[in-house]
Amino acid sequence: MSAGRKILKMILITMTVLWVLFIFYNSLADGIESAELSGGLLQKINELIESSGIILSEHLLRKTAHFVEFSILGALLMSSMLVSVKGAIGNNIFIPLFCGLLTAVSDESIQLFSDGRSGQVSDVMLDFGGVLFGIGCIYVIRCVIKMKGK
Repeated sequence: MSAGRKILKMILITMTVLWVLFIFYNSLADGIESAELSGGLLQKINELIESSGIILSEHLLRKTAHFVEFSILGALLMSSMLVSVKGAIGNNIFIPLFCGLLTAVSDESIQLFSDGRSGQVSDVMLDFGGVLFGIGCIYVIRCVIKMKGK
């Protein structure tokens, strides 16, 4: 493995670990803190889009945030796997899939112990959907890059 590839590997793994910590940190917030953060963000977004006549609900904002957080995680996990593991993707795809699912389950489990929060199976499914989307995006980008190289 070249020095540049080793550095890229370390950067991606570090970014992935920091992103997981960010996800877990958000889950440690109690219900009041979480609602205040969501409410403040919701107000700013609704102010930006009010001229369109669309009003975003807090429920939609929270679900979208879950999906986006875990899409980024999926992209980071897949990218980390691609630079870390030799061999075909099919042989190694379970690494980012398992890590993404484990993070989603852990994230919702943390919320079980945060006052005013609850862990939801539907959120695990939404989170894992985000992981799949992020993995899929990196896979498509990789395929396009390989096709252009031919």
